[in-house]
Amino acid sequence: RAVLAHLHSTGASQREIARQLGRSSSTISRELRRGRPTERCGYLAERAQDLAASRRASANGLRARMRCKELLRHVRAGLKLRWSPELIVGRLQLLGSKIRVCAMTLYRFLKRDREEGGKLHKGLPRRGKGRRPNGSKGRRRPKPGRRPIEDRPAGASNRTRHGHWEGDTVEGAGKSAYIVTLVDRKSRFTLLGKAKNKSQDVVCEVVKRLLKRLSKVLRRTLTLDNGTEFNSHRAIEVGTGVDVFFADPYCSWQRGTNEQTNGVMRHFLPKGTNFKTVSSKRLARIEDLLNNRPRKCLGYRTPAEVI
Repeated sequence: RAVLAHLHSTGASQREIARQLGRSSSTISRELRRGRPTERCGYLAERAQDLAASRRASANGLRARMRCKELLRHVRAGLKLRWSPELIVGRLQLLGSKIRVCAMTLYRFLKRDREEGGKLHKGLPRRGKGRRPNGSKGRRRPKPGRRPIEDRPAGASNRTRHGHWEGDTVEGAGKSAYIVTLVDRKSRFTLLGKAKNKSQDVVCEVVKRLLKRLSKVLRRTLTLDNGTEFNSHRAIEVGTGVDVFFADPYCSWQRGTNEQTNGVMRHFLPKGTNFKTVSSKRLARIEDLLNNRPRKCLGYRTPAEVI
């Protein structure tokens, strides 16, 4: 504002001032108009700063924006599905809504809602967790007879083709049962199946059943971790025609898509859930929610739309 006042007093045009300050000429025009105590006075930097501080202190833009009924309806619907504010905002823009709000505005609104005793904030997904540096336990090779991830085709590594999957198992409370999760690396499309235990034969049958739901063009490769439940990987290859590869031990980021999806699934099946009580109908509903959840990495489209 001091530079603006100096340039304006020397007779510089608004376009020249805007160029030197790196601002739009309309921004300069508004600032000159608002920074004058009276119409006769020139632009005074200190006075303009005081006026700006006063406007900021009295502004209530957050509440005014969040009073929009359409936006609140969309926010409530998204939180009910455990969408993050970033997903809610991105999906709004993808659908062509004229409402414009940033994710941080939603976070501030939800924080204020919590402070005022509201319940909207309870729909927020889990908080981010701290990360260990990659390779903190050292790099090790997979067991003999297992194809390493380095041998996986380029179409899987660079996510240019559908049909390259990542797989894992999620444990229920007290090892009550397990959920097998398969995620397509390109579309993030997810398949879920329940296994009564973690034996290699049971898990193998669940994986084969899930993969056989797909057409052959969507069955190319499968990347797994090094758990003993996947010792029957040869039977998976023979039964489905999928080439199985294994990530390096203690390198979960090599299957980051699967790990992230497991975290999202935990919104609906939190730790402490007895998986024996999870019916096939409920599991299918969770699978449907995951596949119709917009993803930032997909331009806020859903995995179902992409695949």
